[in-house]
Amino acid sequence: MHELTIAQELLELIARVAREQGAVGVSSATVEIGELATVDPSALEFAFEAIRPGTPAGACRLLMRSVPLVVRCSRCAAEGRASRELLCCPSCGGRPVEPIAGRELRLVAIEIEE
Repeated sequence: MHELTIAQELLELIARVAREQGAVGVSSATVEIGELATVDPSALEFAFEAIRPGTPAGACRLLMRSVPLVVRCSRCAAEGRASRELLCCPSCGGRPVEPIAGRELRLVAIEIEE
């Protein structure tokens, strides 16, 4: 379950940012997870909740946003949403396509308590 490793790294990053900002606590952290990212949001939330007590982010809520899969067609250069099951151009149906969004796994916001 690599979600545990991801949760540990998130907590370390959150703690570092909180220290740098002189925070006394962290209320929430927002993470974007792309549709193609190999992360199970419920497993990540479970792991985060299990290991956050006793850390500087002990009261932190983990908020998650899904990032849809967006591709660019190499045939017609169109960009648009695509299905991960059928990776083809949403405009012409062509292949190959290049994912330009949807692979993300990033911490985008931290709400700190001063």
